[in-house]
Amino acid sequence: MKTCPSCGTSYTDNSLIFCLQDGTPLDRVDEVPTVVNTSPRVTAPQAKTSNARTAAIAIAATAFLMLAAFGLVAWLYVRSGRSRDEVSRNSVNSSNVVRTPEPVNTRVNATATPTKSPAPQPIDEGRIRDEVTDTLDDWRVAAESLDLDAVMSHYAERVDYYNRAGAAATFVREDKAKAFERYDSMEVKLSNISVKPGETGETAEATVDKEWDFSGDGRSCGKVRQKLGLRQAAGRWLIVSEKDLKVLERC
Repeated sequence: MKTCPSCGTSYTDNSLIFCLQDGTPLDRVDEVPTVVNTSPRVTAPQAKTSNARTAAIAIAATAFLMLAAFGLVAWLYVRSGRSRDEVSRNSVNSSNVVRTPEPVNTRVNATATPTKSPAPQPIDEGRIRDEVTDTLDDWRVAAESLDLDAVMSHYAERVDYYNRAGAAATFVREDKAKAFERYDSMEVKLSNISVKPGETGETAEATVDKEWDFSGDGRSCGKVRQKLGLRQAAGRWLIVSEKDLKVLERC
């Protein structure tokens, strides 16, 4: 007698090598008359029925899962459609609502960091000194040329003229005209020129030693330390103040 170690089926045909149920190699067992094999025998039709039942259960489970997934997708689609409809309704309703503007907070935050002003650009002091020196030299040449108009072109509309503050250019012209009418020769020398540019580069202060020798209806000569204030306007330097600081020589 032979027995299948897998399913327990016994065979009396000793010529069999493999189990007819599951193909497992058979074990040889000595026949004992008093021992009865009580293991249930599974016939081939019963095994086929069990396999068919298992396949049917698997198909049913698969179909159930597919239906559940389809239902979930359909539910999500319907829900998303409702959400879009609600958003559209809310947008329409909100467009019809008149909103009251919120009050503007006019309080100044005391802890706010003050805005820093941009650093001023450095001025070109050398260029300013050269330009002012050239202006004073042109002023001198105009006087020696007895050209009153050229002299007055170097003055601003208002001038702090000696002891008269804010004098009009016409007043300065009248005072200069007296010398131009009296003298027919004017010699002017400027030396020891010192130019100090203003902080913004738009003004400058010049101190010079002015020496003159006028001749004509009499003679006038001398030397003084003079101070002149200038301001830049339309690309030119104009005299805005003029006064004598100290008499250096007398004729």
